[in-house]
Amino acid sequence: MLLLGTCLLLILTYVVDGYEVAKSPAFIFVEFSLNVAIGIDFGCRIRMIGLMKYLSQNKCWNKFDFLIVVLCNVLFLLSLVFHVTSQEISEELILIAWSIA
Repeated sequence: MLLLGTCLLLILTYVVDGYEVAKSPAFIFVEFSLNVAIGIDFGCRIRMIGLMKYLSQNKCWNKFDFLIVVLCNVLFLLSLVFHVTSQEISEELILIAWSIA
């Protein structure tokens, strides 16, 4: 429920800011919190059954989940490190990834 609430908060901020990713510290903190939460959730699932077993069970969905978690965290890190603008990374793609994760 917490992840869903965080996603909705990010989407609402995105819409209020005129469909641009906000550069405010509060938005970045919420985005960071969401990425940490999905990373911890994924890490716990991997820790419980192991990576290879996780990827071999329910093959398509678990591989898709792995891809979404990795891409969300990589895109977030790239946006922080290189100050990537909205033209360089499609904001719609980021929002879709957040919503799916």
